[in-house]
Amino acid sequence: GISDIITVPGLVNVDFADVRAIMADAGSSLMGIGTATGKTRARDAALNAIQSPLLDIGIQRATGIVWNITGGTDLTLFEVNAAAEVIYDLVDPSANLIFGAVIDPSLSGQVSITLIATGFKREEDGESRPQASQLAQGDGSFGASRRPSFSEGSSVEIPEFLRKKGRSRYPRA
Repeated sequence: GISDIITVPGLVNVDFADVRAIMADAGSSLMGIGTATGKTRARDAALNAIQSPLLDIGIQRATGIVWNITGGTDLTLFEVNAAAEVIYDLVDPSANLIFGAVIDPSLSGQVSITLIATGFKREEDGESRPQASQLAQGDGSFGASRRPSFSEGSSVEIPEFLRKKGRSRYPRA
């Protein structure tokens, strides 16, 4: 649960400050928990967490999400990435996401994901994100809407203050 997210040490730790940053002045908060086993266990655990009865509102409109993945010593980075893609494909691109990962040797062959979503926006007309049920069907387009990473050659706008680095605002006389 929530206490495990902030008290159990892991590979990537989520601490109380992270949870407080997401939950501060954010209104209602909802939690989803999902577990799974098998070949696609990380992806399935993420879908189970998103479709959890505790999350009666979809995470699409959340402005803040803390999520933690826990697996045995057999948990791979590829599996963590698969779970992240499920969550990131559903969430508003401007949402603040905080991620944690824990290795629990007693969970061999199993993955558990705990997700806390806060700050739900009102429904707006705009670009629709895929629903969890659509991702669960596995239509082959999973991950296609993912934002490119720096290594994939995305263009990054350099802030003006960095472009002007080296030039002084105050010319010398």
